[in-house]
Amino acid sequence: MDSQSLWPSGSSDAVSSTSTHLSTESGSIYNSSPFSLVLEVQQRLDILANVATLLGIDDPTFASYSAAITRISTREQEALQSLNRLTIVERELKNHLATMTHEELLINAWTDDLGQDLAISENATMIQSRREALLRKAKEYQTGLASIAAKPPVVSFADVATQQTVNDQRIQSIKAKRAQIKAFRGLPPNLTLAREQLRTAQAEQMELIRIRERLLGQMAESVA
Repeated sequence: MDSQSLWPSGSSDAVSSTSTHLSTESGSIYNSSPFSLVLEVQQRLDILANVATLLGIDDPTFASYSAAITRISTREQEALQSLNRLTIVERELKNHLATMTHEELLINAWTDDLGQDLAISENATMIQSRREALLRKAKEYQTGLASIAAKPPVVSFADVATQQTVNDQRIQSIKAKRAQIKAFRGLPPNLTLAREQLRTAQAEQMELIRIRERLLGQMAESVA
């Protein structure tokens, strides 16, 4: 952030011009006539008055000028610190979003593979049952989102790290189940077990999606 942005429009140029003007003519005042001396003093007083107006001070003393400049410097430092904190939060949010997106893609790919293996053996009744289960889960998902929106809790980076650990454990569990399914592919199909595992996987996928949406919403509310 440019420190000049904390000054009123044109104030930094005016102060710089004042300093240059006073420095350039500092030696000439003693060689001027009394009339010129009065004009020089009046001009310098006008310049100091303009600077005092730009700095917003009523008492044109050195202490007042120094205090005003110190306040401007302090505001600049606070603004820079706030910008740095927001940059760190933005980076953390982007990293977390990228991680959750990658995990969602992995779960979707695994679900698609399992669905293709079971598609041949499914009939209309099974498809209808599956559809009703998904609708129930969708309603639960909407209810959860509504409750989160009504009472957004404060989330910290420690909470995000803890939840990330839980998500990693769930991903490992899903991978282990997928490995078990691959190991049993050469055996006669067990449709009951396969359907149960598919429902469990879909429930875990929906839970991960809910967790991701809840965390992102909570972090956005905390930053705002």
